[in-house]
Amino acid sequence: MKLKHLQQPPGSSLCGQTCVAMLLGVELGQSIEEFKSRGGTRTKQIKAILEKHGYVCADRLKLISKKKPQFPDVCICRVRWGHKSRSHWVLKYYDKLYDPECPDVRVIDWNSRFIYDGMWVSSYLEIKRAS
Repeated sequence: MKLKHLQQPPGSSLCGQTCVAMLLGVELGQSIEEFKSRGGTRTKQIKAILEKHGYVCADRLKLISKKKPQFPDVCICRVRWGHKSRSHWVLKYYDKLYDPECPDVRVIDWNSRFIYDGMWVSSYLEIKRAS
């Protein structure tokens, strides 16, 4: 399945809603309605909406190993940069990075937890399509 890259509105806190919209193949407005929120999202909200739409998600976020990170094919990653208190959601779909703050899809080396511009993955939520 090919994903359509979506961008969150500049200055918004809609990264979680945008990642879910890309994965579900819906417009951002529909995802916002599902979340019933235009603000920051929690892991349990993302998990509940994806499971409602036929995905199977891990029970919780998995922390990334600093030495040898291993990522599943599809996951929503919590990334951080600068101050550890700021976090952001991005979607990893096979070898591509779908960052709602960026205008384009990036192919990156997933053998490191550092992805670009000083941004690093702290944890991820593994996602699979229910059979």
